[in-house]
Amino acid sequence: MTAVQDWQTEVVSDADAFDALAEEWALLHAASPHATPFQSHAWLRSWWRGYGRPGALRVVLVRSGGRLRAAAPLHLVRRAGIGVLAPVGAGISDVSDVLVADGDPEAAAQLVQGLLGLRGWQALDLPEVRPGTGAPLLAAAWPGPVRTTAASVMLQVPGRPVDELLGALKSSSAKAVRKKLRKADELGLTCRQLTAGEADDAVRRLLDLHARQWAGRGMTAEHGRDRFGQHLADAVPAMVASGHAALLEYALDGEHVASQLHLVGTEFVGSYLAGISPEARAQFDVAVVMMRHDLELTTALERPVLTMFRGEESYKLRWHPEPVANTRRLLVRPRSAGGAAVAGAVLARAGAVRWAKQRAPWVREVRDRARRLTRR
Repeated sequence: MTAVQDWQTEVVSDADAFDALAEEWALLHAASPHATPFQSHAWLRSWWRGYGRPGALRVVLVRSGGRLRAAAPLHLVRRAGIGVLAPVGAGISDVSDVLVADGDPEAAAQLVQGLLGLRGWQALDLPEVRPGTGAPLLAAAWPGPVRTTAASVMLQVPGRPVDELLGALKSSSAKAVRKKLRKADELGLTCRQLTAGEADDAVRRLLDLHARQWAGRGMTAEHGRDRFGQHLADAVPAMVASGHAALLEYALDGEHVASQLHLVGTEFVGSYLAGISPEARAQFDVAVVMMRHDLELTTALERPVLTMFRGEESYKLRWHPEPVANTRRLLVRPRSAGGAAVAGAVLARAGAVRWAKQRAPWVREVRDRARRLTRR
């Protein structure tokens, strides 16, 4: 006789109750094959404390045999008066996802039922779904319309020593990189990985250098806001302790000149944020030196890839990275006209943005110029 699996669903809408899930959540995260650091409890908890709206938290949990087997960390927002579920961490997270232990399709199906039993929403919007993660399992089990559009591109390289990476470049490019590395070594540049106990102060030094690096050069506005700094200060020490983050600091003649925050998933190490002093940038190519240490960290942690997260900036392209295309998934509640309208609006806007990039690049130039003016 085959035993019938006992499933229970629960919705957590209280921040303190979510805080209390830390230990259980860590076990689920470890059991989810493609979990990313953006779904770690410390990252989500800190984001909610700094960015969340009271009363809007909606964390759907699925248990079997007393064990947490799936979870969707979400919150309720309103768009044109229509209730939409969005991921906790949205805006500053490079991956939107749910957690499903062992990639179990039945656990994903139970998570779908838990979501459908939740009132007050008409569409679920996951803006940055990475291929192979838990969210596609959710979409596969969804009984209503699923709408998909292109999202960000994340660039990645294999997790191997820098000499092996250079072997894949043109000989002239590899020679130029080696020359830059030798210059940094001759100057005496050192790199140190910090402990969890050092992380709080290290985050503040990183943010200070990041602001100095981008002063007058169009820094991402959110990176200068107090809530972002507080989020990292709250989340990163716990993430370093759990192995979901790593902090590196670089020094020249005993002076701190650069910092990096890496986030660590089950399948990748990712360079999330860096800060470089203008003086260091004038002396040597810090990005090249950082790549060497990025790869050393990735191989030490035995992760298959180093991701440079969202964006296709030119300094990333020099390494001939592999592009990984995220998608935006909109799961519409069955027979919901409001949900269909939300999804339609998102798809229409995405189409308009693609058109502008292809046919009217001047639109983007005007937008970027306006953003730079507002940041002054």
